[in-house]
Amino acid sequence: MSFTNKTTSNEIHIHTLRIPAEFEKKEPSPQELSRILSSTEQKRYQRYLAKRKKVEFFLARKFTKDILGARLNVPIYQIDLQPDASGKPFLFLAGKPFPLYFNISHTSGFITCVISEHKYTGIDIEYATGSRDAVMQRFFHPHEIREYRTLPRSRQERRFYTLWTLKEAYLKAIGSGMRTPLNSFWFSIVDHGKTQTATIHFEDPDNPEAGRRFHFLHLQPTAEHFLAVAVKRDKEVQFISHHHERI
Repeated sequence: MSFTNKTTSNEIHIHTLRIPAEFEKKEPSPQELSRILSSTEQKRYQRYLAKRKKVEFFLARKFTKDILGARLNVPIYQIDLQPDASGKPFLFLAGKPFPLYFNISHTSGFITCVISEHKYTGIDIEYATGSRDAVMQRFFHPHEIREYRTLPRSRQERRFYTLWTLKEAYLKAIGSGMRTPLNSFWFSIVDHGKTQTATIHFEDPDNPEAGRRFHFLHLQPTAEHFLAVAVKRDKEVQFISHHHERI
């Protein structure tokens, strides 16, 4: 497996992997768990009840550690991912925090992680299961709801998951998780027709500078998967995508 080993400060590297079908139901052996996961990660692994979720968690951690190890030219057993008080994981080497930042997300059939030199970096990927009108009404900002309702039904599912992943990526970047209500900030999106691109406008009243300092990217790696990245940096960033065929 080959990875990009050098970056510049403006590069944001997004790595994706479609989980092979033969891996989705294959739980790792105790030896594999001990080799890849720390004791803390193993406890979290055991808390998952569904086999598929266990496998996703294990593969996501292995995938991310492989990428970080290749980036830093260190063996995987030296890669330690420790959560802070909010639960957001950070990289430690030789027991000390290391200033290379990452974030991980996984869903049915897909794993993704983002690597950058900026602390406030987040990523989210979701598997689409249809439009969620009730969720929009309950959790999203009124501005987002108004825009959603103006769209034809055929475009509402895409808008819902675009918003959902952007919101999750932002919350993961700032490390607040669901402690920050989803309807306390909003995105306004202008779609550009058949190009599948969009202009994203963002406002967080509790963090007025965020709209200027955060950069966002939204991708749709498959017809069913939606992905978003959020990065805080005063200057422009360059998003670079890497899709991996195997783990």
